[in-house]
Amino acid sequence: SPIWGQADMQPRRLIACQRGVPPIVIATQPKSGSVFMLNTLCGGLDCPATLVVPLEHLDYLGPARARLAEVAGGGAVCVDHLFANTETLDAVREAGIARLVVHLRDPRAATLSWCHNLVDAAYVSLPRRERIRRIVRRCQASFEADYLEWLPFWCRFQEDWLRALDEGVPGLAFLRTDYDELAAEGAFFDRLLGFFGCEPGLFDAGVLAQSREVRAGHFRKGLRREWESVLSAETLARQVGVIAEFERVARYVAEIDARAG
Repeated sequence: SPIWGQADMQPRRLIACQRGVPPIVIATQPKSGSVFMLNTLCGGLDCPATLVVPLEHLDYLGPARARLAEVAGGGAVCVDHLFANTETLDAVREAGIARLVVHLRDPRAATLSWCHNLVDAAYVSLPRRERIRRIVRRCQASFEADYLEWLPFWCRFQEDWLRALDEGVPGLAFLRTDYDELAAEGAFFDRLLGFFGCEPGLFDAGVLAQSREVRAGHFRKGLRREWESVLSAETLARQVGVIAEFERVARYVAEIDARAG
């Protein structure tokens, strides 16, 4: 049986209790504020959370169709690292879910946080031997090697979602959001809830006054455009080459850089 996260350990009967909450499904880039979004939405809507794919699923496993069918009934929030493959998109539509948010983050920053997260975050389910191996061997060279190994993986993740957004999927409406938009969280969550068709007043905006760090659950405060100061010139040059291999990701990164000035 798959292993599910703590966010999913709500009795299934609770999902049916919050009938005013429409089906809320958000496919997120790892290290883009997923837990922060989940806790904020569940706190503001007073509803449980659920997952639809097992943890440690970075081999493109599709979602559990029975779980998706429960989510389609409304009453819960699902924020999960879904991949934009045919299996996932077909399962989402067949469950009767008509709206999906795709939440991304600059792949350069997301990959950097991901590489730190693999060793530093206590909640990551690495075997003890592997965690010790990573800690012992961690140095600048090994960190940058890990970075260059993971960067194309997350670029592919984004490229597939950006293609789905560009080409569209019959029967499925998309909204793309971005990590940087979370800075103005009032406007961000208004837009999100409006897309899903939440009734006015359903969301208690008082949750936004709570500590962001507490809502995030885990919080690594990195510098803005941190990769520019912590990676070697050689790795930065290879980073540019990797991103150039993904047409849509390259456009996305160019947009980010243009906004940054």
